[in-house]
Amino acid sequence: MATWFDPADATTIRNTPLSYYGASDVLIWHEDSLGKFSVRSGYLVTRRILGHTVRFRAERLSIWQLLWKSKIYHTLFDCPYSRKVWSDVGIWMLDIDLNFSDSPIDYWIEFFRRAHEHNSLDLCLSVLSEIWRNRNGCFHQTVFFHYKVQRWTAPPPGIVKINVDAAFQAATCSATLAMVARGSNGEIMMCATLKMDNVPSALHVELMAIHLGLGEAREAGYGRIVLESDSSLAVNEVNKPSDSLHEWRVVVVDIQFIISEFMSSYVVPIRRMPNFFSHELAKIDCIVGEKKVWKQSLPLGYCNPDI
Repeated sequence: MATWFDPADATTIRNTPLSYYGASDVLIWHEDSLGKFSVRSGYLVTRRILGHTVRFRAERLSIWQLLWKSKIYHTLFDCPYSRKVWSDVGIWMLDIDLNFSDSPIDYWIEFFRRAHEHNSLDLCLSVLSEIWRNRNGCFHQTVFFHYKVQRWTAPPPGIVKINVDAAFQAATCSATLAMVARGSNGEIMMCATLKMDNVPSALHVELMAIHLGLGEAREAGYGRIVLESDSSLAVNEVNKPSDSLHEWRVVVVDIQFIISEFMSSYVVPIRRMPNFFSHELAKIDCIVGEKKVWKQSLPLGYCNPDI
């Protein structure tokens, strides 16, 4: 390939996923998340080609920085609602002796240092997301959400629940996929990991994690399953009633084909905390191309956190 193509084209070709089940070719517009051309998306591409995007954003940057600095601390840390949440899940955060307005970068560094120190980095990221979601609900929909730390829940008897996740390394275009299957008592039925290279984006990796989970469930002979992923974009693409026009359409078509082979199957989105176990499994160090499968057991050093 290096003989016939320049490095950029060769990388693009290697990063292009192929269908296992012969998905048909479809013309799409990859500059739009829906795969459809519009005047607006064409206009934005034209601005980028002409080099106007940077100036256009720079004109608004100072205004947004001012608004962001004045509102972010109060919303995430200092309003009555956020202080109540942090007092329940991370009271150590309330003792950070730094002024956010004077040095927001130093504040965030200290915040994440302490979160890591308390082994609660994932929990803190989830809390920040929920607080901001609550803020948006209040501001745009006048809806107030009561915060509750979500936990993994076991499926009904006769159904296997599969959780999937992926760890994407943009610098190396590599990723580790992970899946774990559990029964109605929370018992481990199977877990698997797979290391991939030449992966083009985080969304492609999340779709491949769903593909891995469904493929392993089919090989194990599970008839009724529920698959959970914390990538709502990937789940929405898989569940679209119409033909996918996404850039990684071939992966979506393959996933939909595998879904049709189960007696009963659902692919649903969840938040990060209920998906914590598969998220941790995706951090396992693997060799590229190597798939590891554990049946009714776990990798050394791991335990089931949801029992």
